[in-house]
Amino acid sequence: MQDKDGKAFSDASLLLAEDDLLNADIACRILRKLGCHIEVASDGFMATRMWEEGDFDLILMDCEMAEMDGFDASRKIREREKEAGRRHTPIVALSAHAPAEIRERCLAAGMDDVLAKPFREALLRDTLQAWIGGEKPVRAAVDEQPVRLAAVSVDRRVLDSITAFQGSSGQLLLKSIVGRFADAAHTQLGLLRKNHTEGETEEVRRIAHTLKSSSAALGANCVSQCCAEIEKQASKGETAPLPAALSALEQELSAALRNLREIVGEREELHRVHG
Repeated sequence: MQDKDGKAFSDASLLLAEDDLLNADIACRILRKLGCHIEVASDGFMATRMWEEGDFDLILMDCEMAEMDGFDASRKIREREKEAGRRHTPIVALSAHAPAEIRERCLAAGMDDVLAKPFREALLRDTLQAWIGGEKPVRAAVDEQPVRLAAVSVDRRVLDSITAFQGSSGQLLLKSIVGRFADAAHTQLGLLRKNHTEGETEEVRRIAHTLKSSSAALGANCVSQCCAEIEKQASKGETAPLPAALSALEQELSAALRNLREIVGEREELHRVHG
């Protein structure tokens, strides 16, 4: 299942349950680089159905999805395992919340472990080694803490740490991902304003949560932090501060997209010079 260096999982079959297309694409690229075979479910209903029909070594389960969330999907899978006498499939929760904050709820739903989003590639690899390789995971105290985002428009270290963005093919992928992120983020900003106007605070919370995760995955930390604040306000039903928060988000998004495009341009020039 893994090579002698513990870096490849050429025989591993994974099910990724993630309703954000951008997050799913980035995760799939990373996992395929590690040698995994991946199938993607866009909601909890699809995840349970694909698990029923397939044979997976591990499930990566986003906690918050439309239709059916990761908690209900995990409960369904555990119920069916007992009813059908199927082997236990490890389920690792993916959450934008700190693992320490949500771990108890995940374990109660039948999940085995928790990874914070955006997850670090090295920690993801360690998690695969633990649950697929049969070693019990050992979590350092730092892994239980929220991911602290540097207060910068774009943290280049995040992009540099993603091996799928390296090399000439990685440069093309990053350019494509940034373009898709820009389109999706502009759409989400419009939906945030629309739902705020219509008083749909739960939808505001949900959209902000999604954009918080996808922006952090590209190192757009200030955008992610703005979204976290909007999510917090909406979850409390505090609508008065939202217009100012949405304006701040618009400014930070413009800055992040400008910086991301500059990074793409720099990498293209570097690749052109060094061929």
